[in-house]
Amino acid sequence: MWAIDPITDMWGISNGYARALYNIGIESVKDLAHADKWKLKRKFGVLGEQLYYHAWGIDYSIISEKVGAREKSFSKGQILLRDYEREEELIIVIKEMTEDVAMRLRQHGTAAAGIALDISYSRDIEERGFRHQILLPRSTNKTAELCEHFVRLFKRYWDGQPVRQIHVVCSKLQPAAHEQMDLFTRPELDERRYILDETIDQIRGRFGKKAIFHAYSLMKGGTYLQRAGHIGGHKGVST
Repeated sequence: MWAIDPITDMWGISNGYARALYNIGIESVKDLAHADKWKLKRKFGVLGEQLYYHAWGIDYSIISEKVGAREKSFSKGQILLRDYEREEELIIVIKEMTEDVAMRLRQHGTAAAGIALDISYSRDIEERGFRHQILLPRSTNKTAELCEHFVRLFKRYWDGQPVRQIHVVCSKLQPAAHEQMDLFTRPELDERRYILDETIDQIRGRFGKKAIFHAYSLMKGGTYLQRAGHIGGHKGVST
């Protein structure tokens, strides 16, 4: 296995993964076999661990199991308890839902290069609503960045009609390691967003989703606390 050259000749390693591995000092299958397995898993998710074992000629797949279709997107939908007519309230809900989806992206070691927003109006409105999707300037799983894109998409197409249902979708999934630098985003802002997301994920992973939340969820229109079964006495974070 270790004599395979180039590394892209090994199953599961595309040119994109080869570049990502090269960036962390892995140029050959032998390098991959002697890399830190847990570092690979943190960077590439489950695939990173699989690549490590494959470099040692080990495959834990169960041949008798049928291979299902890969999940192509992460999404979240919500039927609101009332008609929402105020832009600021709708934006709060969109941010809360985007936050949930962004966390799932990070848990699976993926980033989204596309998003879609589906808005359904009140049943009393003749118009049904709208659905629009866009490709992002770069793939990302950062909560704040995805929120910005979803809010911009909402403001572009919402015409002021009362909303009863919202659906957010993150698609065009890529390994998180393939996230590109953005010339219009300061590196230090990227780093702060990464640290904030990682910290929130760790707290929720240890103490539950109710343990920490953004301050906007306390405002009128927020639904996160009701959905999380919040009772009181938990910590909030303002960003």
